[in-house]
Amino acid sequence: MISIQNEIDTYLAEQRDNQPPRSAISASNLGSCIRKLLLAHKGYEPIPFEARTLRVFEAGNLFEDFALNILEKKNMIAYRQLAVEYRGITGTLDAVLIDPDTGELILIDTKSVHSKKFHYLNAKLDENYAMQLSLYWLGLQELKLEKLSKIPRLAYISKDDLCIKEIGVPVNGWKAKIDTKIDLIEKWKDKEELPPPKEERNWECFSGKGSATKAWCRHILSCSRYQEYLANGGKELE
Repeated sequence: MISIQNEIDTYLAEQRDNQPPRSAISASNLGSCIRKLLLAHKGYEPIPFEARTLRVFEAGNLFEDFALNILEKKNMIAYRQLAVEYRGITGTLDAVLIDPDTGELILIDTKSVHSKKFHYLNAKLDENYAMQLSLYWLGLQELKLEKLSKIPRLAYISKDDLCIKEIGVPVNGWKAKIDTKIDLIEKWKDKEELPPPKEERNWECFSGKGSATKAWCRHILSCSRYQEYLANGGKELE
């Protein structure tokens, strides 16, 4: 009997396997734990993506492409999927919009989120996203674009109803943090040892306990934070 779910999951897994190799450290993950970045950089084996995770990624791509395709049809996109680099860290930005009335250029990055997250987005700017978008903006400076806005925007898309919430990201407030993180990567990337783990475990590591324990970091099995958890009687992640 045909299983539509199985066909979709198999297709997405094959697509992921056939993608060209990606840089272990990029604009999209620069805000991650330094130990996680170096584990990836040094080739430690990650936990494979679950089928559901790949479906979430694909759903996000569909929603984000939908929004950008509309803007492109309205001739509001000056650049799309443009590769940029800042201090050796590379990434591919979503789009640079052009205001048809003023000619101002606005860097945007789209992020699809579930409705529960969408409604509390104003409470706190997502640090990982803010660093990613700020690095894109810094990389754009080599193009010397006239009328480029100093405030790029994160455009969050609600998966339930296509509501959009745009949040400006002041690059000057994030540049120092980006430079500090890159300095830290440069300090550790050629050393045999790994940098220390986070001082405290948070949701980016793993969460829950017992049978409900869930890994969020794909390199957590190689991290001393996880070994400490097991030594204190924690249940092994499946």
